[in-house]
Amino acid sequence: MHKGLRRFLVLLALAATLVVSGLVAAQPSPPPRLGEGAPAMTGQAPLEPPAPPPRPIDPMGPGGPGGFGFQPPPPRDLGSALTVYVLTFSPGDHPFYKFGHNAIWIHDITGRNTMARDRVYNYGTFSFGDPALIPKFFLGRFMYWLSAAPIGWTKEAYRAENRGIVAQELDLSSAQKVELQRRLEENLLPANRYYKYDYYRDNCSTRVRDMIDGVIDGRVKAVSKAPARMTYREHTLRLTADLAAEEVILNLVMGDFIDKPITVWEESFIPGEFQKTLRSVTIPGPDGTEHPVVKREFILVPTDRPDPAAAPPVWWPWALVSGLLSGLLLAVLGLQARTSGAARVLFGLTISFWGLVTGFLGIFFIAAWVFTDHVVGYRNENIFLCAPWLIVLTGTGIRVALNRVPSILFANKLVRAAAAFALLGTVLKVLPWFDQKNFFFILFFVPFWLGLAYGLDSLKKHAEQVLVDAVGKKAAPKPSDAKADPDKPAKKKKKRAKPAEAASEASASSTTPAETDDDAEQAEAKDESSAAESDEKPDDGGVVATGETADEPKAQSDVAKPKAESAKKEGDAEDAS
Repeated sequence: MHKGLRRFLVLLALAATLVVSGLVAAQPSPPPRLGEGAPAMTGQAPLEPPAPPPRPIDPMGPGGPGGFGFQPPPPRDLGSALTVYVLTFSPGDHPFYKFGHNAIWIHDITGRNTMARDRVYNYGTFSFGDPALIPKFFLGRFMYWLSAAPIGWTKEAYRAENRGIVAQELDLSSAQKVELQRRLEENLLPANRYYKYDYYRDNCSTRVRDMIDGVIDGRVKAVSKAPARMTYREHTLRLTADLAAEEVILNLVMGDFIDKPITVWEESFIPGEFQKTLRSVTIPGPDGTEHPVVKREFILVPTDRPDPAAAPPVWWPWALVSGLLSGLLLAVLGLQARTSGAARVLFGLTISFWGLVTGFLGIFFIAAWVFTDHVVGYRNENIFLCAPWLIVLTGTGIRVALNRVPSILFANKLVRAAAAFALLGTVLKVLPWFDQKNFFFILFFVPFWLGLAYGLDSLKKHAEQVLVDAVGKKAAPKPSDAKADPDKPAKKKKKRAKPAEAASEASASSTTPAETDDDAEQAEAKDESSAAESDEKPDDGGVVATGETADEPKAQSDVAKPKAESAKKEGDAEDAS
């Protein structure tokens, strides 16, 4: 029984082996998986699976429609199942969305689900939840990445923001479509998806441009060599025209890099400009004739949002008027601060505020140049208008409000230096190395600093006059001193004579007449020497006493002699008794 069971199991295993072998033989060889094992993005011809050899299929066999494990064979031309679109999204309300956006949409009829059939490749993905977002952003090391999402989700997300989507279908060959899909899938891998974002040279639009240009043999770059219609700065100003604060800040913190002439290729950092460029690109067809790369263009998501401005706004008259008014107001405020405490407090607080703002900006300009990767912030000539040392005015201005004379003098020196530095930056514009388009800020800051310098200079002169008057009043003689007898010896001289007088009186009461005469002569000599020393020494005010002459020792000896004679008479009287 056991032998029969073993034979049965062996036969069953052999039969199963034969069935599996037949099923495997009936299936065509699967194509290689795109993005895995394929060479890097080098522009070589795409890998396509070889066509399977024709063979008869038994309808009821293991590989037939009625058989077990049937799968439809893939199309021989993979590219014929793909449709490629470039999507251009209109600008939004958030400052990050003012430049617009674009992406690549690939429709694949062989996809097994929504994500596989309609995949949108988006190079503009970033996260507000990144804990290091702020430091990375300020250091110029902010990372974006490529992500993929279904077309339905993309349409709904932009429709909710009232942002339109325009689709451009590209008339690519099958090989070009497959290669584009392969490159995108390879770029979507976790090891390849991240890139360091740059506003102008490496952003979502330039990545889409480079992908399309790579699969059509550089045709986009070939038609983009002409000069652009605007510089980076001019495009930035026109696209942020409806956000005045953002426009002023971006214009202020970026240096002369964005004022250099650029080409249409570089201008494609704006999705809307790349959309226009694509309309002029042509590629050869199968017969060698040129045809536009854009097969058709249509609106995928409509919007009632107005188009961005076609040219940057003209703001310089406003800068000039505001600068002149600010300078005039500060000059008048400085004049009023001489006599009004309220005006002085307001003037000092204004100095403190603008010292904080302009000083911080000057320090920021240097830090952006030295410590960050923001090339657009290098060599910012606005440092002539916002000098770093003005940060000191933050505290000095408060002391000006408190009427501290040394702080008023110091603030005047700092503001004068700022005005001179601003004028220097203006004069240097005649040289070719100083070509930054910052006349908007020159028209504001030059009259501003000149007006502030004038106001502080007026307050300084008033403070100096008050100081001189106070010193003169302190040094003036008292009325009691003016009425004193000029021939009378000075009070302090009398004080110096008192020790000798006390000594002569004490000696007269305890010595003999002979000794008294000797002591009187010694006291007289001592008084003469002390008087001579006092003539040579300066008084308490640092002025040498020159009004006392040799008559002073004589006056002192005249005082001492009666004392000595009196002491002698008293001694004679005692002897007589």
